Amino acid sequence: MGQEGPHQKPNQLWLLYMICLVEGADIQLLPSCFRALEADIGLSLKQLSMLGLCQALAMSIATPCVGILIDSGTSAKQTLFCGTAAWAII
Repeated sequence: MGQEGPHQKPNQLWLLYMICLVEGADIQLLPSCFRALEADIGLSLKQLSMLGLCQALAMSIATPCVGILIDSGTSAKQTLFCGTAAWAII
């Protein structure tokens, strides 16, 4: 039950590729909507750049924290699942 078959790792790798694809699209979503946010909501360029900065800072803070958790012995699978679940809720 704890052993992985020869085809399980490639499937996990493709799942990871798909997650990274969605994450990359998510990162590009905010900058691609700047013009619409500016026109519809009336945000200034300064406010829009602050949104981009906050997104980058959140990623810069979260990434080392996840690395520290995994390096300290927390299950990588559990950590990634909890992060993905939290991302889906937010």
